[in-house]
Amino acid sequence: MAKHEDLIGKRFGKLTVVSFCSIDNNGHAYWLCRCDCGRLTVVRGAHLKDKHVRSCGCWNPRITHGMSNSRIYGIWEKMLQRCYNENSHAYFRYGGRGISVCKEWHKFEPFFDWATQNGYKKCLSIDRKDNDGNYEPSNCRWATPQQQANNTRKNRLITFEGRTQTMIQWAREKGIKQSTLSMRINKYGWSAEKALRKGA
Repeated sequence: MAKHEDLIGKRFGKLTVVSFCSIDNNGHAYWLCRCDCGRLTVVRGAHLKDKHVRSCGCWNPRITHGMSNSRIYGIWEKMLQRCYNENSHAYFRYGGRGISVCKEWHKFEPFFDWATQNGYKKCLSIDRKDNDGNYEPSNCRWATPQQQANNTRKNRLITFEGRTQTMIQWAREKGIKQSTLSMRINKYGWSAEKALRKGA
């Protein structure tokens, strides 16, 4: 993999680089940037350095979506922050575990189109069907707080000795701390049999 210049903290026009984002299949590095207008955007590093991109688009009124203060924009912004900004309090549970945002959703407009076509309501939040998977159309849905709670990593279903229960239920039954069981399975990748037979 080619080594790319660290652009974090550098300013290009109205954009300040917040964090590294990703590298595509062609070796191009992408960076999460904050515009002076407050909006986030993901830009290819080469386009920043050659001055091809100088803002989030707010200089061109034809492509300004006018939704920077909306709830759904906030959801999109926080999704990017927890996956790519190491200063985010939630980074260790997302970007720190290798969770990323699909390239299509690096721009707000495609994310907004998907959201409005797939059941977005103000009472719902974005939820990943597979908590170890990325933010992408095939792995995301809009869920109620209860549905999200039921889909946490602690509530994942585990089959052991012919029965299927949540991680919390197994921890209680086997007398193992929930945090210990979660670490064994989610962090260390132990099998259910090894994690549950070891005891507290």
